Amino acid sequence: MIKERKYLNGLLLSLAFPGLGQIYIGKLIAGLLISFITVVFVFSFYSEFIITNSMHFFTILGLWIIFYISITTHIIFSINKNNNIELKKYNKWYAYLFYYVAFSILVNLIPNNNDVFHLPADSMAPTIKSGEYIFANKAVDFKRGDILVFKFPKNTNIKFVKRLIGLPGETIEIKNKILYINNKPTKATKLEIKNIDKLIRKKFHKNTLELLKVKTGEKEHEILLAKNIPYLKNSNKVKIPEDHYFVLGDNRDFSSDSRVWGFVPKENIVGVAKFIIYSRDDFDRIGLGVY
Repeated sequence: MIKERKYLNGLLLSLAFPGLGQIYIGKLIAGLLISFITVVFVFSFYSEFIITNSMHFFTILGLWIIFYISITTHIIFSINKNNNIELKKYNKWYAYLFYYVAFSILVNLIPNNNDVFHLPADSMAPTIKSGEYIFANKAVDFKRGDILVFKFPKNTNIKFVKRLIGLPGETIEIKNKILYINNKPTKATKLEIKNIDKLIRKKFHKNTLELLKVKTGEKEHEILLAKNIPYLKNSNKVKIPEDHYFVLGDNRDFSSDSRVWGFVPKENIVGVAKFIIYSRDDFDRIGLGVY
């Protein structure tokens, strides 16, 4: 039987799962090859061994966009060349459904060790600002200084992003805004604020902000303090229980963290932030590693 092939049907099937559109226009081998390549792309996005920095992420993303444009272009040109094909046994709606379900199951069997998270607030400024999206690795070991993504202990349906400060068995204390770990003060170097708009949103500019460089574990990073805000200036000495962690926001005086709601259980930790993939206010920050 000869039947007309329609552009919209081919494109919609390709959108459902790449390769289905090619099968719709009678090109089974091309469809299978495209679906296999799609699975390879998904594996690449999910693998912590392939995406280790922003360059890898955006390279794979760029290749995927080119690949998908090529798929849809191939469908359009093929139908334009000959929009009538002799139907094969696989040109049935239930065959398309089976194909879609089979490859979707295959994709879902791939372990997803990466994810993307959105920060709606400025508690991690200037490292991560409000409105930015971060790429996080879910299959890595974490250590002091890492920026953790975790389920909020008071409501595990919500995910928070904070910096890991204290490890199990350690004592944490904050006196006069100085952080003490095991009774030892952490060193901080005051930095000049050259462009406050690059650091944090305007609503914070009314405060007397200080920018400091600190070292947390092996990570050197910047934090913000507000000299005119006494909020959480001091925090009594606490000992961290086994399998729990103490976290702080880099925007210290405007962060709700372990000083307020306590420790983060190990089982709540989702992953470690790696880099920024989108910033609504500053495109220059896209691809920036977070430390």
